[in-house]
Amino acid sequence: FIINLASLIMYIDVLRTSSAISALSVNPIAKRALVTFKNGSIYEYKNVSTIACTNVLLNPSISLGKWVNENCIHSDRAILTWSYKNGEQYKYNEPQLPAIV
Repeated sequence: FIINLASLIMYIDVLRTSSAISALSVNPIAKRALVTFKNGSIYEYKNVSTIACTNVLLNPSISLGKWVNENCIHSDRAILTWSYKNGEQYKYNEPQLPAIV
């Protein structure tokens, strides 16, 4: 019996309006963000700052578009894990180091 912990990730919705973002959900503990743009594209990022996730939940004056740009799209630490756009899902794998024999 194996449990896939990645499938158990729960998100908290950030309840705010934006001109570009349709929905933003975050999980500060798992360091993940789920971004839905108004054009229907959906992106999931991992390794998003816990502080940034908590801050966007607690601070209603933060712009969602600016937050996504700074903490997901143009972040040095966040990693795009998958996206859904144009009716297709894309998965992104981290580079794997070659096995040492």
